[in-house]
Amino acid sequence: EFEEKRTDDERNAPYRQLFRMITPIEIQHALLRNCGDKDFVRQDYASIVNMLDYTCSIDLSEREIASSANTLRTHPDVLPYLRLRMADVETRLTDTSGLAWMEQLREIAPDMP
Repeated sequence: EFEEKRTDDERNAPYRQLFRMITPIEIQHALLRNCGDKDFVRQDYASIVNMLDYTCSIDLSEREIASSANTLRTHPDVLPYLRLRMADVETRLTDTSGLAWMEQLREIAPDMP
């Protein structure tokens, strides 16, 4: 139950909702088809390596991509929502340090500067 709630919370995070509100639907569809969230095996923490930082390509013009990127860069709420997400993740890592799954995740995670 905890894992399911966590996954739902992540999918419905405010920054993701904001992204969905300000990004054109055509771009959202292209990203979903080619660059969306990757599936992983629950509690197989090695399977999450490179889940976010991977190469993907989308069939959109440079103009469409640049326009959408500019919208994200200039929207006044994007940065505060990203900060909120980062703080939420840090809090979760701190609050759950005693859980066995978090210890396993820490074992495979590279040292962060």
